[in-house]
Amino acid sequence: MKLSSAALPVAENTAAADPDPALAALLLAAGCGDQQAFAHLYDISCARVHGLVLQTICDRALAEELTERVFLKIWRTCPLFDSREGSAFGWILSVLLEQQPVPYL
Repeated sequence: MKLSSAALPVAENTAAADPDPALAALLLAAGCGDQQAFAHLYDISCARVHGLVLQTICDRALAEELTERVFLKIWRTCPLFDSREGSAFGWILSVLLEQQPVPYL
């Protein structure tokens, strides 16, 4: 099912223009409990996140596990996203950076 951007919350008063306002809108909607918005957010950002993790870890299985943990944390903390404080993907990257694969080193 394709989401209409008209049905998503608008990211207002961003500190700097978000390079991907649709991603910000999806993150805001997911923060309100919209599971479809989160699924779409996952679909459009998972490959980028996984690619960054894979470049760092160089182990496909561990990278997949860490990527899964990142998206679980995004789901739990997306109500904290504030589009006035930065871009949506920047916020996603901050969640990624908080995840440390220490048990696997």
